[in-house]
Amino acid sequence: NKHDHTSTPSASGGSGGMMSMSLHFGVHETILFSQWTTSSNPDFALSCVAVFLFAYCYEWLLSYRAMLTQRAHDTKDRRDDSWHIVSIVHAFVLLMSYCLMLIGMTYNVLLLLSIASGAGTGYYMFGRRRIASSPNTHANESLETGCH
Repeated sequence: NKHDHTSTPSASGGSGGMMSMSLHFGVHETILFSQWTTSSNPDFALSCVAVFLFAYCYEWLLSYRAMLTQRAHDTKDRRDDSWHIVSIVHAFVLLMSYCLMLIGMTYNVLLLLSIASGAGTGYYMFGRRRIASSPNTHANESLETGCH
């Protein structure tokens, strides 16, 4: 059963290039760019691995941004360029999150699972660092222990 986004009838009844708006399985996908298309099981499997790694790297980048933000916050020297770097990393985080959303908008169940498992694995690997570098960590610890 071939899934083809270009032959889906549009809401007006004509044949427009609308994509399926329901969850589906299939190997025939266009992912982010017209050049990134899959038409066979090996192509699609490789794309799922790439999406998994992209989501995994997204979680790493979130942790890296948290660490940079904490360092910039702790820096006493106001001439430091660390906020420029944090802003650039933030822009990449934003770009990656939109790309992951667009991949999810293919409604392909296996691509959605690749995103979720990559992000989950990345959060498991790097999430503790993000929590540890949070500016509110010390405040939360003092509230929990009752210490000031």
